[in-house]
Amino acid sequence: KPIIFVMCVLFIFLALSSVSAANHDFTTVNTTEQFQSVINNDNDNDLVISFDDGEYVDWGQLNISRNATIVGKNRGGAKFTTSSVDTLFNINATNVKIINLTISGYATAIKSNCSDLTVSDNNITTSGVSINLSSSGSANPITGVVIKDNIIKSSIATNYRGAVSLFGKSTDKTVFDVLFSGNNITGVSSGVYLGDGSYNSPVSSANLVFENNNITGTSGSGVDLYAYSSNNTNITFANNNITGTYGVYLYA
Repeated sequence: KPIIFVMCVLFIFLALSSVSAANHDFTTVNTTEQFQSVINNDNDNDLVISFDDGEYVDWGQLNISRNATIVGKNRGGAKFTTSSVDTLFNINATNVKIINLTISGYATAIKSNCSDLTVSDNNITTSGVSINLSSSGSANPITGVVIKDNIIKSSIATNYRGAVSLFGKSTDKTVFDVLFSGNNITGVSSGVYLGDGSYNSPVSSANLVFENNNITGTSGSGVDLYAYSSNNTNITFANNNITGTYGVYLYA
């Protein structure tokens, strides 16, 4: 029996040790290139990159090609600022989390074409679409997305765009299981836009939840949903304050 017990303990230890995790702490002396090297070369199962408080000035585009948690140690304390860079985070991998950062001066803070994205507790101010999520079809859907407890401001005034934009396709369910919760979102055109980026362009969606948000479209709709095809189900609004020319503009 003691031998069996020891073998069981050894098995559990080996099972736990086979799942590796890496933590990298960044400060203002680090660079875009050093961050990108961690993303490109770290082979651990889980990766956490933490940023100390401070000014991270003119960091270039960060290409996220693997699962990762990117987090400021204190909400708003790690400040990414620029006057010349288009996009900060370009995400091409699933299971990415962006947490606790301040991002300003970029045209776009976060661009992603992958599922299982969490964006929470960030302060984001951009000149273009702040969070740009796109799907090219059912093989590459926008799904499992959580946008929670952020302050997001965009000065984009282009039609069929919002501070947060979800660009999908109408042929099949390409946008589903998306949660907006506890955000303050302001866009010059729309606060949140769902469509394919052009007129008369419904997308197929399911299980979209908007709860406890303040969403404003200064000259357009607070939330602009192109959902007039029969392929849209379970769109829920609960306890929101949504304002704009039309508040919620639902094409249905």
